Amino acid sequence: MKNDNALERYRLKHQLSYAALGRLAGKSRLDVSRHCKVDEVPKAAAVDYHAKLLIPMEELCPSAYTNESKS
Repeated sequence: MKNDNALERYRLKHQLSYAALGRLAGKSRLDVSRHCKVDEVPKAAAVDYHAKLLIPMEELCPSAYTNESKS
């Protein structure tokens, strides 16, 4: 799977549907589906997933952290 981001790995590991993951994270099924299929979760949504599911921000938004470490 090309877009194997941290959110999709979490969903698969816990055997959750998009709807079930959405209920846990306070997001719609459609939003979760979109976020699982992108290379990187949008930063605003990543904050919510991090707070509710404890997925590290560095895994949800890796470019936000790799850019900071280079400057």
